[in-house]
Amino acid sequence: MRRFIETSVPTDKYQEVKTVGNRYVVHLEPRENEDGTTTCYECMTGHYPDMVLLRTELAAWKEYIGTYMLNKAKERKKQAILAYDSSSAVNAFTITKQGMPVTDYWLDSMKRATLGVAVRAAQALDKTTYDFDVRELGITLTLDCGKFLSALNRLENYACAAYNITSRHIAAVNALTSVEEVEAYDFERFYPEKLTFEVTEMM
Repeated sequence: MRRFIETSVPTDKYQEVKTVGNRYVVHLEPRENEDGTTTCYECMTGHYPDMVLLRTELAAWKEYIGTYMLNKAKERKKQAILAYDSSSAVNAFTITKQGMPVTDYWLDSMKRATLGVAVRAAQALDKTTYDFDVRELGITLTLDCGKFLSALNRLENYACAAYNITSRHIAAVNALTSVEEVEAYDFERFYPEKLTFEVTEMM
């Protein structure tokens, strides 16, 4: 595929075709600017140019570049969506004690599943409480098994809802048809409200 570049030249010096040594420089699709320059697409050829052929090649090149730039913009936006999805803007809940925030925290899917199994195993042994070791904070919370399971279920429901929103954002970006639409797309919308768990209510 022939390579074109978008360039600007002084309007009074614009030439559709000019010779440079033994080659021809061709300027296509001129657009005059208010600053006295003309923007156009430029290419070079070793023989006198076939203008119809070059305009056809330019159209194909612009379509190729447009598709390439759109795909690159989509990839950047999707990476930003995934980074937001895995950040504390989404992956966090607040632990409070007597109404006062203690910390923001998160349990990934593996930790949620592991804790669920452990709490149910404790219940099977007729235990009513479970010692939840929050290793990152260096504390242990003794929680009612039933209430803790309910909290884990709420958290799982939140995580699934957030996952679905992220998936919909990615699908929406994939469906966009211009770089401008992709860059303007707001992916921070529609996520569920983050959860708050009051420790004293789960003891």
